[in-house]
Amino acid sequence: MQMLVVLVCIPETSRIARNIVMSQGRKGMDNEPIDDFKGLVCFRYTLEEKDMYQTFDRWDALAAEPTIGAIGETLQSSEQTTTPVGRDIISAACLLRSSAALRTKIRGGGADEVYEWERWLRHVLWLQNQRLAEEQETTDGGPIQASWQGKDFFSKEIEPSSLALYHFRTGNWDEFNFLAVKSKKADEQSRNIRVRVQLNFLRDMIASAGSAKEAEILALELLLRAQEHAAAGDDALLFRYLDEFLPLIERWSLWMALSRPSPMQRHARVFAILDAMEHNDSMGSVGHSSGYDDMETLKECMNNYKFGATASGKRLAVAILNRMNAYLMMKDGKEIPLDQESAVDAILPEKIPKGSDWDQNWTEEHHEEWIHCLGNLASISKTGARGGRRGGKKGVDSTSWEAKVNIYKKEAWPLTRELTDLDVWNVDAVIDRQKLLVSLLELIWKK
Repeated sequence: MQMLVVLVCIPETSRIARNIVMSQGRKGMDNEPIDDFKGLVCFRYTLEEKDMYQTFDRWDALAAEPTIGAIGETLQSSEQTTTPVGRDIISAACLLRSSAALRTKIRGGGADEVYEWERWLRHVLWLQNQRLAEEQETTDGGPIQASWQGKDFFSKEIEPSSLALYHFRTGNWDEFNFLAVKSKKADEQSRNIRVRVQLNFLRDMIASAGSAKEAEILALELLLRAQEHAAAGDDALLFRYLDEFLPLIERWSLWMALSRPSPMQRHARVFAILDAMEHNDSMGSVGHSSGYDDMETLKECMNNYKFGATASGKRLAVAILNRMNAYLMMKDGKEIPLDQESAVDAILPEKIPKGSDWDQNWTEEHHEEWIHCLGNLASISKTGARGGRRGGKKGVDSTSWEAKVNIYKKEAWPLTRELTDLDVWNVDAVIDRQKLLVSLLELIWKK
């Protein structure tokens, strides 16, 4: 008689179970914390089996990899119109929204965020069910409203947040209801363009500077609240978010990118703005709560920052220069090339050929002092950068001043085109341009 013995391991916690699965060769290697959270939302916190699988299917459709033409695909199983955004976007949206809701820093890339996400889920369910209970008391025995479950959390929290984050990162501004409406009123058209410019800047800043990544918490919160107030027809609150909070978030993001404060300092300021949004506080109480982001500090940071020294610094320079260019074009009523892909060009080359005009106009000391400042950088289209290749080198960095002028003439940005009025690029020219950019900093982001 043969005996078959089956050993069954029943882990004490889901974290232990996940670690066991992840250690079994390649089995389960595609399992991420967001998949664990999906199971919690769809099954543990949803009561009816039908609702469980409908929520599961909707989550899968949302988590599908986005493709060209995928916007507005119809998910037949749940009769919902779903835009696929990808699993990474859902995970990022959950990190941002849970950090905002719990007012705490949540680290990604491990398993611990699942516990924070569940705490966020339980927090939202408790708040919503408390609200429903209070409403029930005021209806004097009316029909009992169903309690909030995981399925409601997905449709009201996860799905809208993921879609908003996806459209923010991809620049699909027309997908936001407060920007999609075309108005014939001049002031509303102006606001629409300005908000698109500001959101473009925020997106580029967050992508360029690691020290500004927490600003995405604020950007997503603002977008969701703006959509909510636009849908409700509450223009007063909508315009308050767009006209007061958005410029504040811009300025604080710029401060974080340039001064590179500690994570604790960054989160403290992010949570201060979130509290102001939550309690509808005045901007005065938030904007002047700290001297770290005052204008003099921003000016000093911009003057001292070595933009041209690193790839991330150059991307940051493009974001700032394009924002300044857009400001000038809006002021003159000109059309802004929002979709143009830009690169940065060092006006004074990083390496000066011996015997060239650059060599005659620049000393080694002055070259070292000014080469990486914002005033020595110009934003040009990537087409212009490719068209200016010389000697197999990328961009127009190594060309003569005359050749650069011919390239700059073809650019749309006014700060780049006005360089063509100069006969020579020397120390006085770069100092004057640095002063001009600092003055624009104050005009755009003054409190």
